[in-house]
Amino acid sequence: MGEHARPALPRLRELIDRTTRIPLCNGSEDAEMDGDERLLEAASRTVAAITAPAAP
Repeated sequence: MGEHARPALPRLRELIDRTTRIPLCNGSEDAEMDGDERLLEAASRTVAAITAPAAP
C-alpha cells in the first residue's frame, strides 16, 4: 500500500486490539459475530499489507 497508508496503522491496530465486539446490526447474533470476525480479518490483512516490505 505504501507509505501514504501508514497514518491509518494506529486506528487499525486499535480496532484489532479491541476486547469488545463492534456494534453491528446484521439481523442475528450469528451474522453479527460473522461480520465482526470478517472486519477483524480485513483489518489484520490491511495492517500486513501496509507494513510489508516494498517490492524491489
